[in-house]
Amino acid sequence: MKRILLKLLPALLVISFIATACAPAAPAVAPTEAAAPAEAAATEVPEVEEEPTATLVPTEAAPVDIELWAGGRVTEAGPPPDDWAAYDIIANELNINLKLVLLPSTQADQDTKINAAGASNSLPDLFMVNRDTWYKLVQAGLIAKVDDLLPLMPVRTETHYSDVDRNKLVTIDGAMYGLPDPGAMPSTDGLVIRQDWLDKLGLESPTTLDEFMEVAQAF
Repeated sequence: MKRILLKLLPALLVISFIATACAPAAPAVAPTEAAAPAEAAATEVPEVEEEPTATLVPTEAAPVDIELWAGGRVTEAGPPPDDWAAYDIIANELNINLKLVLLPSTQADQDTKINAAGASNSLPDLFMVNRDTWYKLVQAGLIAKVDDLLPLMPVRTETHYSDVDRNKLVTIDGAMYGLPDPGAMPSTDGLVIRQDWLDKLGLESPTTLDEFMEVAQAF
C-alpha cells in the first residue's frame, strides 16, 4: 500500500554578486633637483563582494496521481461520475488526481481481479482486499509496511487502528502490512419503495411483511 502524499514547494537558489569598479589612479608629482622624487600616489577602491543571498521562489508541485480500488457499499453501486465534486476537492486541497475504481460486488470476482493485478505487477496504489489474498501478496513482496503511517494520522489511528487484536490480522513478523478497518454490517443491502407510487395508489409505506405483500401486489 502506498502512501498518501503532501504538497511540495521546490526552492530556487539565486546568488548575485555586486562588485565596484576600480577608481583611476592619482597623477604622479614630477621630480625636481631641490626636492626628492615623490612616488606616484595611487588610490584603488578594493573590490567588494556581497554575501550570497538565497531567495525562495515558490512553485506549484506537479499533482500526484493515486489510484484507489474500493468495494461498493451496495451491490448496485456504480463508479462516481467524471465530474464528481470530491475529485475537485481532493485535487484543490491535496493536489492529488484521484482515480477511484469500484471492485466487483462478489468476493470471488474481487479476488480474481486483485490476483490478476498482482501477477502482472499492476496493483493500484491503494486497495481493499480480503485477508487470504492479502497474505499471498505480502508473501510475494507486493505489499508495503504501514507502521510509519500511523503517527501521521493520530485521530484516525485512535478510532480505527488502535485495536491490538485486530491489528494482529495484518501483522507479520512484528510489522503491519495493512490498515484493518472495522468490519461492515453483515448485510448492507436493503429495500426501497417509490413514495410517488404509494401516493398515486393512496397507500402507506408498509411496516410488516403482510403490508409489503399488499403493496407489491398493488404495484
